[in-house]
Amino acid sequence: MDPVPTRRIAATEFKNRSLGLLKEVAETGEPLTVTSHGHPIVHIIPTNESPLGILGCAPEWRGLMDDPEYSPFSEEEWAQFAADRTTAV
Repeated sequence: MDPVPTRRIAATEFKNRSLGLLKEVAETGEPLTVTSHGHPIVHIIPTNESPLGILGCAPEWRGLMDDPEYSPFSEEEWAQFAADRTTAV
């Protein structure tokens, strides 16, 4: 079930109309759910409605992300995270 009731569109139709639909979501603020065989596969919401914002984090964290004093991870954990990301790609 969708977390928020939204307009639904089949993936094949979304493929043909994607640019117009993205513009419509941005302008109206109305979310859109893309489906495959009737099952939701992705929710499209305008960035101004995202609880995490455009940077992918809560606004109160944005200023702290690069400050090591407030980091929730140790230097070793960050190094392991970076190593895992480079080997995964």
